[in-house]
Amino acid sequence: MVKATLSIIYIQDYLSILGGVILYYDWLLTLDDEVQYAWQAQKNTGVKLFLLNRYFSSLVLRKGELSGVHSFRSPGD
Repeated sequence: MVKATLSIIYIQDYLSILGGVILYYDWLLTLDDEVQYAWQAQKNTGVKLFLLNRYFSSLVLRKGELSGVHSFRSPGD
């Protein structure tokens, strides 16, 4: 029972990390477009909302997920 519970915790930890990797990979893939269309554009409400959504909400979500990550040992350790 305990071993199964630990396995579930480890799976959740690694999936949380995978989500962060995908998020940062997406940021890198779309950075050129973001610089061209958001950072160099006139700062209107739409651009401000885009940047707020892209960075603030993502960072808050990642902080919450990473604060729940346990140690990175394998289940057999």
